[in-house]
Amino acid sequence: RENGKLLRRWGCQENYLALTFGIASASQRDSIVKRLKSEDLLSYFTACDDDYDEPLWSMGIALSTYRWDDEAMVPLGTPFFASWALSALFEGGMGFEALEMIRKHWGNYASCGASTTWELWDRQGSLSHGWGACVTVVLSNYILGVDQQGGSLKELEILPQRIDLTRATGRVP
Repeated sequence: RENGKLLRRWGCQENYLALTFGIASASQRDSIVKRLKSEDLLSYFTACDDDYDEPLWSMGIALSTYRWDDEAMVPLGTPFFASWALSALFEGGMGFEALEMIRKHWGNYASCGASTTWELWDRQGSLSHGWGACVTVVLSNYILGVDQQGGSLKELEILPQRIDLTRATGRVP
């Protein structure tokens, strides 16, 4: 709501979490998946300092002052939250879209020669930020398909999703 008026803009964060944790009803899930498929899922938050009265030295300032298009999805802001988004995409049957997001965003790290994961997509903030590595859990769970049944160390389910990969290797302790 802005000035008491309900806005049509929607945030991907709450919708991704509703899919990830299975709290959306079947009709809500269908609506979320349809809406996500209509958006540019590869976009992420970037803003030009020239658009603002103060420097965008923090994501908090950026998110509170950015002029969102009222009809568009608010994009992802950090690699950490993107890992939740990836889980939601896989859970929503959008594995191809999830893999493209991994290729674009974490692939950018590799193309820049990074040996660590960053706090933000654009090399701002910490350049060695552990939360940016959350994608490894998603890769293990969905690409390799390794799931500990009920958290048990004795029972594993292994159901890899190939998507468009010809091979994938990994180790799970």
